[in-house]
Amino acid sequence: MKSSLLLLLPFVALAQLTPNSVTVTASRNAIAPSDLIVFNVTLTAASDVSFEDVLAAASGAGLTAANFRGVNLLSGSASWLFALTAPLNDTKATVALLNALQQSFAKDKKFSLSFQVGGTDVSAQALQKQSCSLADLMTDARTRAANLAAASGATAGAIQMLTASTWDCSITVRYALGGVGQTAPGAISVAAQGTPVNTAPTRVAINVTVSADVSVALDNVVQTVSALGISAADLVSVSQPFIGRVCIAAPCNPIEWIFRYSAPLSSWKDTLAKLAQVQAAKHPGITISYYVSADTPPTPDCALPTLVSQARKRAQDVAAAAGVSLGALNAVSDGSPAVTVPTEVVRSGSIIGNFAPISDVGISGVAIGQVGSFISFVAPAPSACSATAQFAIAP
Repeated sequence: MKSSLLLLLPFVALAQLTPNSVTVTASRNAIAPSDLIVFNVTLTAASDVSFEDVLAAASGAGLTAANFRGVNLLSGSASWLFALTAPLNDTKATVALLNALQQSFAKDKKFSLSFQVGGTDVSAQALQKQSCSLADLMTDARTRAANLAAASGATAGAIQMLTASTWDCSITVRYALGGVGQTAPGAISVAAQGTPVNTAPTRVAINVTVSADVSVALDNVVQTVSALGISAADLVSVSQPFIGRVCIAAPCNPIEWIFRYSAPLSSWKDTLAKLAQVQAAKHPGITISYYVSADTPPTPDCALPTLVSQARKRAQDVAAAAGVSLGALNAVSDGSPAVTVPTEVVRSGSIIGNFAPISDVGISGVAIGQVGSFISFVAPAPSACSATAQFAIAP
């Protein structure tokens, strides 16, 4: 690792202190140089053109399903979005290929193509060269711990606890103060984070907005979109954004219920047909709109055995850098965040901080006549799953 690319971050003593010990954190941030240029490529076609036909057309530019990023619908056409990378020092061939395909599409007019530079990226090869040196981190930690221990007239002794993560270049080490008290059995704790499985996208994300009169309850709203397989669990937000506007056509000053679900790309035509059918159905006091957004991200591999295996491998590397031997698995904790379904809304305006169940909106006078907005409490989407495994340090 080149020293010019390293930023040595400050050591931080942890707030939770253990008697007769000294705890330090060492962290280094290696910056890998960008070596790829990213082209954002858009193929536009009629909305009923299948994904398979789009891929066949895109293959002329070397694009595959792995390059697919999403699809947007607008006025009867669909814009299929792809990301294409090329070496930063050799973009001429890629631009020529995209230009040639663009001209070819202009002749048959079934597809059109546009592209622009979307930024830079770092290749896997460049990232591998910027590896994290655990030996350097241990040297940093030991040096700092020795200085802190010396200030108290002691020495940094055996490792009591060593904590590391699999997604950043940092470690936290707790050393026993030599000659002071008893030393507890040592342990290494590693937090492993699930990483997205590198597979080609297979689904699209769809936001469905139901604009309903304030007298329409959630059960009725869900019923209007149930043909899409949507349930109350798919609700992501509810609001009343148009209070006070002049009413021209019903629904007036509606409540907007937004649901999010996904559909397989292989059923693109069927999905569009269902959306059109639901949108065209007659529901008094209700209008329905939808937006097809970027493909749902790859799902991380959250299997606990996989995370523990990842943690064990990292723990072995950490133990080797620390000059100790890794022992048996002591404990495992699952750090994966839970997904919760919103159950309450708050009314702001004339009534501040007045909460009500979402299921009651539109009935029992909860919504009618109130001034202000309905804002749902929606838990943030879960980040990548994680687990922490603790291993004993062998005697």
